[in-house]
Amino acid sequence: MPDSTLTPIVSVIIPTHNRASLLPRAVLSVLGQTMTSLECIVIDDASSDDTPAVVQGFASDERFRYIRHESNKGGSAARNTGIKASRGQYIALLDDDDEWLPSKLEKQMHLFTKCPAAVGLVYCWMDYYDSRGQLMKEHHPTCRGYVFPLLLGSNEIGGCPTLVLRKEVVEAVGGFDESLTIEDDWDFVLRVCKRVEVDVVPEVLVRVDYGHGLPQVSRVSLESKRDCLQAIACAEAKLRLVLDEPRKYRHHISHYYAQEIYLYGRLGLWGRALSALISALRAYPLNFNAIGLTIRTVLRGITKRGIAT
Repeated sequence: MPDSTLTPIVSVIIPTHNRASLLPRAVLSVLGQTMTSLECIVIDDASSDDTPAVVQGFASDERFRYIRHESNKGGSAARNTGIKASRGQYIALLDDDDEWLPSKLEKQMHLFTKCPAAVGLVYCWMDYYDSRGQLMKEHHPTCRGYVFPLLLGSNEIGGCPTLVLRKEVVEAVGGFDESLTIEDDWDFVLRVCKRVEVDVVPEVLVRVDYGHGLPQVSRVSLESKRDCLQAIACAEAKLRLVLDEPRKYRHHISHYYAQEIYLYGRLGLWGRALSALISALRAYPLNFNAIGLTIRTVLRGITKRGIAT
């Protein structure tokens, strides 16, 4: 049994909400790591199922910690609670329905010991499986170094369960943005990667299981006001990261404003859509996509009234 008086090297944060049947698999994959200098912090985001009783089964392991929110605050808030409570020099993140291979932390921390100080994040590969255990999708990126510009188009690195980060970097970027309910992981990775370089362990060390019998979070449909407002918030978050270098990131700036044209149009906020169009063309006058989106949005507004609230 590890000595609980020693400060762990890695703090593992697992947010959970009403996943009592799945959580043990995730926790066991952490406590079963070949690297034992860790703490596993489960943040229960006000579950109404048997989660409090289930976690009692891990109480005998001194590396396990349980914190409960009395009201549901969302995944980002749960992660931030875990980060604030953490004692390790490094932060690792795991979702309650995913699992790690036993050597994940050992291999990533081994790489960290060889990396220069400029590297603040080490990730790995992840594979996705269906309910029959059949491989659905592989995510095997190899980007290294200063990857911020690359990630502005999409989160090439992948999901939170692949990440290990220096704690001071997580604190420097302010953790997760709790105002975002979509793309919060992408936003977090972007803010980290604007500050530090990254490296990768090119091995599958994370398993993501789909089709486990619980309701899946649906993709943003943009058929509701709430979805559109969240998508706008995501575009604004990205803009805040690049507006300080307008020449360098003019294509991205124009693209994010172009997204807002469509979203504001969906909401019937034509003045803001026009303002977004002007900003898009000011950043990059040859952005024909912005003009095309404006035309499509206006035509949609003529033929279809409003969206659901």
